Amino acid sequence: MERTYKIEEIEAKTGHAVIKIDGYLLHSKYNPIIEAQKYAKEHYTMHHSHIVFGYGSGYLIDALFEQLKYGEKILIIDPLIEQGIIKIHERHNKEPFYYWNSTKVDPLGMYISGIATSKESKLKVICSYNYDKLFPNNLKLTLQLIKDYQEKSIINENTILLFAKKWQKNLAENTISLVNDYSLEMIKGKYSKPVIIASGGPSLTKQLPLLKKIRKNAIVIAAGSTINSLMAANIEPDFVVSIDGGEPNYRHFKDLEFRHARLIYCPFNHPKIRYSFKKKAFAFITNQEDETIAYFNRKFNCHFPKIVGGGSVAHYSLSIAQYISSGPIAMIGQDLAYTDNKTHASNNKHEKKITEQDIEERSIIKADGYFGDKVSTSKVLYSMKTTFEEMEKLYPAKNPVYNCTEGGLKINGYEQLSFQEFYEKYANVQNVQEKFGVETLKKEEIDTHIFNEIFEDELTIYNKIISNLSEALLILKKNKLKIGFDKKVSKKLDVIDGKLAELYPDIQMQFIVGPIVLESRQSFLEKENETAVETYQRVYSQTKTLYENLLEVTIESRENINATLKKLKSEENYSK
Repeated sequence: MERTYKIEEIEAKTGHAVIKIDGYLLHSKYNPIIEAQKYAKEHYTMHHSHIVFGYGSGYLIDALFEQLKYGEKILIIDPLIEQGIIKIHERHNKEPFYYWNSTKVDPLGMYISGIATSKESKLKVICSYNYDKLFPNNLKLTLQLIKDYQEKSIINENTILLFAKKWQKNLAENTISLVNDYSLEMIKGKYSKPVIIASGGPSLTKQLPLLKKIRKNAIVIAAGSTINSLMAANIEPDFVVSIDGGEPNYRHFKDLEFRHARLIYCPFNHPKIRYSFKKKAFAFITNQEDETIAYFNRKFNCHFPKIVGGGSVAHYSLSIAQYISSGPIAMIGQDLAYTDNKTHASNNKHEKKITEQDIEERSIIKADGYFGDKVSTSKVLYSMKTTFEEMEKLYPAKNPVYNCTEGGLKINGYEQLSFQEFYEKYANVQNVQEKFGVETLKKEEIDTHIFNEIFEDELTIYNKIISNLSEALLILKKNKLKIGFDKKVSKKLDVIDGKLAELYPDIQMQFIVGPIVLESRQSFLEKENETAVETYQRVYSQTKTLYENLLEVTIESRENINATLKKLKSEENYSK
């Protein structure tokens, strides 16, 4: 039953209308305007998106708007609005004001990500007068959702900044394989068999005997490092999904050779992993890499699908399962927790027991488990759980998806089913028939001379960019003014910036340019009450740092392409 409220509207001493809910005033009964202005001034924080829990009569929103100086946004959350008890004023139904409630398709974190001024998601939460007393549970849930989002954002942003250079190098080394392998698009919706996604959580070990039994009655997808646990149990999957470009991920595959399994990978996957697979692989682009899709379309006429995922290979594995098959899907080994004080399933190269030291270093927390209990997990693993939940809400599957892990965290939005029940319901059929056979696919490989021409052309573009960046740094040095840029300097830099904007999309620098520009913006934010001299010094330092960092990574990227080209030419000469 919906809660009922005692609602009153009284007149403040100033004549302004003030709402009272169950005896709680939502604004001051003396001077709600002065109260709101004082509260807004105390809580406004520069360069932050402001989340206001509690709208009331909108006085605080008006006062906060007066404080905004740098394009910040205001997000309103109010259970009273959600229940239709109060309404947002017309003046607050446009930018920079936004409204979110639990009925929206976008989860709160995704909604914030779409409107946040800062890509680092700097947020300030403000609870309006007495809303903490009226809606303590709603406030607690909202704060938890925001905390989950921020922790996940920090993890994702740190990963991007940390690995951008490595991903850029991997893209260069993977290009030839990507172009000559199949696009994942070629097997979109081709299968109707049940799909089993095997992840590397501790609970996978107990599921392996049944997985081996029903192996031929389902499509088996291994999520990344899970492969060693499967191979140790003599289970070679149909597909192995890999997205990780780091050396530790490569070590999982280093000593393996697959005669039947096929790799499904993205451009920044570690390039040497491809060598472990004898058959043609399948390539896709992650959901945040539109520029990479455009690059391969334009340069090689290759059309790779964009697959939705998150920070884990398991997220992409789930999306891929839905992409290639109309059959039911079972997730096993998706613990996202330290089941039985273990990190991974048996025979995973990362498998270890959790010690007291680990508990302290990993910031282990307790969360709701698969069986209704409390289980041990980490902030990183918990953020992966929230990504699964967001995916289910934003991209609901057409085919049934079951969490058959029987352990670990409870993942909301996914029906829990024992693996045995999944087997009996969907896979307990002798020789389940599948009309499609991947062996029927055919594709001609691109001639080596085409790669040579494209890479030679890219080297020319790299040289032009390096020349422009070097010139920009020289122009900066010639600026003689101390409180601003000389008009001639500004004009010349604008011309160079225009050239760079045209040149960068034609080369393989999608992974690195964005993070560098982002870091430059966030490291040189305007300070309060800056003098003209301080503003100039900040902008000068920001511009100089940006050009220097771009120059450094452009030279590195040029070397990556140069190395790929040399390897290609040496292989060509060897084959002759």
